[in-house]
Amino acid sequence: MNILKSIIVILVLGLVTFSFKTKAQTWDSVGTQMNGTAVITFAVDTVKNVLYAAGLFSTAGGVNAISIAQWDGTSWDSLGSGLSPGGVFALTIFNDTLYAAGSFTTAGGVSANRIAKWDGTSWDSVGAGMNGLVRALTVYNNTLYAGGDFTTAGGVSVNNIAKWDGTSWD
Repeated sequence: MNILKSIIVILVLGLVTFSFKTKAQTWDSVGTQMNGTAVITFAVDTVKNVLYAAGLFSTAGGVNAISIAQWDGTSWDSLGSGLSPGGVFALTIFNDTLYAAGSFTTAGGVSANRIAKWDGTSWDSVGAGMNGLVRALTVYNNTLYAGGDFTTAGGVSVNNIAKWDGTSWD
């Protein structure tokens, strides 16, 4: 009798398990493709409802977008003349402004040593920038932190990590 009960329980569990429909997850394209080597990082501006993508590319959706582009849910657009030479390895939003960091030295035609900020219209440098590659950005306690392969930030001696309070590096 115990064997019969066990078989019935197994059959019922099997039927219950297989009666649930599984939904397959699918990927969709995001506009038309980007050229280049890679998209490396993303940031989302929830206020402006924009997705930023950055990395090693020069076009996004057929638009010239040197190392960085923005997606509004329908199409890609450039952020000025982009960031060059090199690529972007980190993005974050700090004080309602997009910050980008990487190996570039020019942002929208402005000298910006491996870190720059976008106000929605134009690029600007972030102090004197860094003397080496910036690999990471984050915000903690209303302060922007940068990490990477650098020993100076804005002329201040640092060791691979620095913080920006909106005015100066430390």
